Amino acid sequence: MCDETGRLHPALTLDALLLALHTQRPDVVSLLLAASFIKNLPIHEAIKIGSVTNFEVFLWHGWDINKAMELDGPSALGYAVEDEELAKGLLRLGADPNGGSEYDTALSRAVLFGSIDVIKMLFLKGGDVHRGQLLHWAVERGHDACEVVTLLLERGAMPNRLEFDGILPIWSVKQKLGPPLHRAVALNKLDIVSQLLKFGADPNKEDTSGKTAMQLADDLGNQEAALLFRR
Repeated sequence: MCDETGRLHPALTLDALLLALHTQRPDVVSLLLAASFIKNLPIHEAIKIGSVTNFEVFLWHGWDINKAMELDGPSALGYAVEDEELAKGLLRLGADPNGGSEYDTALSRAVLFGSIDVIKMLFLKGGDVHRGQLLHWAVERGHDACEVVTLLLERGAMPNRLEFDGILPIWSVKQKLGPPLHRAVALNKLDIVSQLLKFGADPNKEDTSGKTAMQLADDLGNQEAALLFRR
């Protein structure tokens, strides 16, 4: 049952740990973590449960609240942005809105999935509009994407910045990288196209394949976007 260090084997304690998390028994969670050696804490499960107390126990046992959850991903806060109360609790425990990788931060996930209130809260807690390619994430957002894009532009987000700063990650399946305007054209989000142009987006800015947003609109037969560029 125990390994060479005298601790309980993780396989024997994980189910008990999950049960303790679900029943919100921080004393049991702490005891299990102290008595075993679990390398990968069940952070995603704890986020689903939504109890800040569970994360307090993780911190007591050395968890880094701002560490990226996976390669080139956000911190735990990035996965909690749809739960405003949990997001508040994690911020209170020291979560950094900019935590995670360079191009995918907690704030990146907030502008994609979080409410406007959560986004504003993360900015109040030190969110950096120039980190996490926020405009690119916001363009992908649902019904209120233009409102979020406008909020970012008003805070100084750069409308002509290339995705990943034009350097394709080795893991990416994409063949070309462009500024937010290209993606807005591709998604036919004309309200966002208009707003990006209003804040200085350059329709002649090329993506890494050498194509401009204006050329992309013509290629896609997006006449409405093309008309916006030619005004």
